[in-house]
Amino acid sequence: MMNAPVVEPENPEEPALSQSEINKLFQKGHVVSPTNHIKDSILYGRLLDVVTEYAKTLGYAFTGDELYSEMFTSYAVEDKLFNITEIVIQDDLIESLEGLEYLRLDNIKKFVVSSNKLTSINASVFQNMENLEYLSFANNAITTCDISSLKNLKYVNLSSNKMSSIDLSNIITANIEINLANNNFNDMSKIKLPTRAHSIKLDIFSNNLREIPE
Repeated sequence: MMNAPVVEPENPEEPALSQSEINKLFQKGHVVSPTNHIKDSILYGRLLDVVTEYAKTLGYAFTGDELYSEMFTSYAVEDKLFNITEIVIQDDLIESLEGLEYLRLDNIKKFVVSSNKLTSINASVFQNMENLEYLSFANNAITTCDISSLKNLKYVNLSSNKMSSIDLSNIITANIEINLANNNFNDMSKIKLPTRAHSIKLDIFSNNLREIPE
């Protein structure tokens, strides 16, 4: 098994985390090797950046270069709690989210990969994101996007893509905001909206729709 990543205190006067604390932080008592499932190298690096920036908020400098499957779960380290709830990656060249299903992302509530090079999103990507509330894939080149497994979304932004159909019918939240502007929708029947929502704010500006029902 490869060595666990090194976490050093941002303040040099603070002691570095011990090896056992590092193991608790990234392995939670289990024998877990660095994941090699993330195929897109840019995505891999940006996920490490998310961990690095979060560690800084707790006063630590994370210097590891390996991504562990459990880095995004909750861990108590000394008197601090590592609990990453947001992944935001913008203005980059990410082409694939393949491999995210192998990460423990059950704490993630906000997931943004906007202004990248994505072309399709498979349902498997979200199998460990059951608590996701905020999702944005705006400004990509997505033609197909399966988010039918995400039931707790409150905000969805799929604007500025190349989509012509979407199924949002499984979402069960009472109030939801959906942005589908600037896509290739030409028929409202291709947009399956949540059936149990009390309030839906829908933006479908700049599509090819001929008729918009009231």
